[in-house]
Amino acid sequence: MKITGSHKHDVTTDGLIELDSIAIAANSSDLRDIAKFLNDAANEMDKLGNDFDHIHLMDSWPKWQDNLPDILVLSEKYN
Repeated sequence: MKITGSHKHDVTTDGLIELDSIAIAANSSDLRDIAKFLNDAANEMDKLGNDFDHIHLMDSWPKWQDNLPDILVLSEKYN
């Protein structure tokens, strides 16, 4: 497992930096939504196998807004 992140204004995965920790400041409802997103991403990964590339929280979370950070789940090939 590798955790990466980018500066708020970066728009490509080329500039991702490896992080040794993350901190999420959110309410309990949003944390449950993120947990559901991660579980759904794992299911999609299992379903697609080697064809899985990545998935964005912003594409599946109805509460996502432009001022919020996105969460991406990437294939292990990016590890």
